[in-house]
Amino acid sequence: MACLSAFVWGAACSLLPFNDLKPTDGPWGNGPSDAAAEATSETAAPSSAYARAVLDDSPVSYWRLEETSGTVARDEMGRHDATYEGNPAFGEPGVGGRAVLFKGRSTRLTLGDAFRFADRSSFSLECWLKPNAIASDSARFIVSRRTSTDPEQGYAIYYSVMPDSGYVLFERTVDSAPQGYAYSRDLVRDTFAHLVATFNGPSQTTRLYVNGVLAEEKASAGAIGDGSGVFAWANNGRSADSTDFQGALDELAVYDKALSPSQVSAHYAAGTR
Repeated sequence: MACLSAFVWGAACSLLPFNDLKPTDGPWGNGPSDAAAEATSETAAPSSAYARAVLDDSPVSYWRLEETSGTVARDEMGRHDATYEGNPAFGEPGVGGRAVLFKGRSTRLTLGDAFRFADRSSFSLECWLKPNAIASDSARFIVSRRTSTDPEQGYAIYYSVMPDSGYVLFERTVDSAPQGYAYSRDLVRDTFAHLVATFNGPSQTTRLYVNGVLAEEKASAGAIGDGSGVFAWANNGRSADSTDFQGALDELAVYDKALSPSQVSAHYAAGTR
C-alpha cells in the first residue's frame, strides 16, 4: 500500500488509507450525533477582525474552538458541530481568543463521514496551529480525510522533521498514490502559524500557504475516488496513535472552493492585527 510514511521515512508501509463533498446527512455529510454532550462555550463575537474575514469568504464549516469544557465544538455555520475526543485542554491562548490543546495519541476532533471532496472538487482547509512537538519518528497529522478501505483515497495535512528543520505538507491521495505534494519548512515549534491548503479542480493544482504566503504549488491531476471514511482534525482519520497532532489548534475552517492568494493573505493579516 502506498502511504505517507513512504515520503516521511523513505520506505513503504501501511500507515493508513486517505478521502468530494458527498451528501450523506445534509448537504455536506454526517456530523456527530445529536446525543453528544454539549460543550460549555463562550463563543467570541463573529465581528472580530479574523472571524469576519473568514465568514466573508463563506466557509462550509468554521470552528472557532472557544469552548471551555465538554465534547462539542460549535460550527459557526450551523452545519457540522464536531466532537472532541480524549480530553483536550481548553482555554489555551489563541488567535485573539481561546484555542484547544491536543495532546497526541489520545485527543482529536472528529466529524464522521464528511467532506469527501471526491473526483476533482475544489476545496480549502484552513487553521492556526502551534505544535509543541516536532518528532523525527513519525508524521503528525493536522487534518485528514481518507477512505477506510483500499485503494486509499483522500487528502491530508501533516508535519514531521527534515535534517535541518520541521516541515508541513499537503497532499491528495488517489488510488493509494500521492498526488501533488505541496510543502514548506516554515513550521516552528511553540509558535503559531497560519496554514491554508487549497485544491483547484479546474487547474488541477494543490497549493500550501504558510503565514499568508504561497509556499509551494504542485500539479495534482488525479480524481479522488468516492468512499466512506472519517474527517478529523489532529488525527489521521483512523485511530488514535503516535501520528496524532500534538499542540494547539485554533480557528479551523473548510471551504468548498479554492481560496485565492488575496483571500489567504487577507485572513492572515486579520489574524495578526
